[in-house]
Amino acid sequence: MTALDKLPEGDSLQYYEYAYRLASLATRRVMEEIMSLAVWPVYSPFAKGLVSKGEATALIRILKARDISVPQDAHDRITQCTDLDQIEEWIDRAATATTLDDVLAPNTA
Repeated sequence: MTALDKLPEGDSLQYYEYAYRLASLATRRVMEEIMSLAVWPVYSPFAKGLVSKGEATALIRILKARDISVPQDAHDRITQCTDLDQIEEWIDRAATATTLDDVLAPNTA
């Protein structure tokens, strides 16, 4: 884990993911503990995909919990979005929105 800090920016997460896949369960637990204490940027396409998918799923759950209907076209727009900043903005809006347009409308500020 210490060696990962010495790698060029962007490479460390890819090597971590590779090492994690190859590690035993006991080693994975140690790695998870170490990684939970650090803030790691998300660089690899694999990691970005996982994060954006999780954020999109959370957004849809928030909307449904607030009784805001999510038609298929909006569902597809949300789940296909790979821009984490955009999804996070939608999540922030969903906290106070009363309609889907309140969430997905372009930012006019």
